Amino acid sequence: MTVEATRRALECAAFHQTECVQSYEIGIRLPASFIYDAEVGIRMVAVPRVLKGWDPVSLRMDHPDNPGFGRVFMLNRSIEVEYLAGGSKRPVTEIFHNESAWCVQGLRTGIVSECWAELDGK
Repeated sequence: MTVEATRRALECAAFHQTECVQSYEIGIRLPASFIYDAEVGIRMVAVPRVLKGWDPVSLRMDHPDNPGFGRVFMLNRSIEVEYLAGGSKRPVTEIFHNESAWCVQGLRTGIVSECWAELDGK
């Protein structure tokens, strides 16, 4: 699934000229963000759990096909995240900044909080 999901995410990112694709946008049932980085390429950040965040900002998120149709969110400019890297069952921890941080937080805003509470063990 990881290779196919990554391929679909890359196609979607290229088509919409974005660095962030959410799993539910490409028909993947696993909660994951696909983040494009010029040095690494596209990578999957699966089941992310935000450990801490700082430097909150107000951001408007729009759908790429429907500019102006979106919502304003309070998101952190930087976050520390525990997640499963694509194809791995061992969690890793990483700090994300700006667009990458907003991508991960965007995934969490797009899925109901009860699901995250269960995944986060709360």
